Amino acid sequence: VTTTVADANRSFLNVAPELALVYRPTSEGGVRGRVATGYTTPAAGNLFITAAGLPGNNIQLRTQENLGFDLGVDWSPSETLRLSVTGFYEFFRNELVSQSPGAGLMSYTFNAPASEHRGIEVAADWAFAPGWRAVAAYTFDDQIYTRYVEQLSAGSLSRRFDRSGKTIPGVPANQLLARVGYDVPAGPLAGLGAFVETVFQDDFFIDNANQLKAPGYAIVNANIHYATELTSGY
Repeated sequence: VTTTVADANRSFLNVAPELALVYRPTSEGGVRGRVATGYTTPAAGNLFITAAGLPGNNIQLRTQENLGFDLGVDWSPSETLRLSVTGFYEFFRNELVSQSPGAGLMSYTFNAPASEHRGIEVAADWAFAPGWRAVAAYTFDDQIYTRYVEQLSAGSLSRRFDRSGKTIPGVPANQLLARVGYDVPAGPLAGLGAFVETVFQDDFFIDNANQLKAPGYAIVNANIHYATELTSGY
């Protein structure tokens, strides 16, 4: 039995400034904008699986960095209705992506040099009758590689493939949440409520070549709840 040691001595210094501005000219509506940077430090486990899918030294990984812009509008035409729309555009460098190098091998993490995430979010919250409430939220999220060359190997054969313009795997483009619920507003049953919601997620690619897809799905949840305040200040 032999032991091979893979040393990892890495230090990361990450800075993520951001600037946000909210402007509300009236009580009914406002505009908000933000410019923000962010980062993701490689996890410890990412540093010890090589691109061959074997235990070893993978400490060349860099911190994932991103610069994002978003602009949103909030509008409340009445006390019972709130609407919002937000658009976002993010530029990523050295995005941390996990990939399987082949059957029987462990997934490894690498840095995709450049990618972009862009989309829109729409939300609505409507108390349309006493005790009744409807909530809906939709997200369109389009994520693509803008600079990334993938190397695939099988035995002694290796090839490189340019994935620029390809959709990033594992990201559904469309997601939707819709919920309708009722909570007893007063009386001896106050605090008793229920809601039904559905969560929809679009299909998505599971490979960098965008040849294989995992199907989308919808989940329906039903909930009954009761909330009340206890005595003695609890």
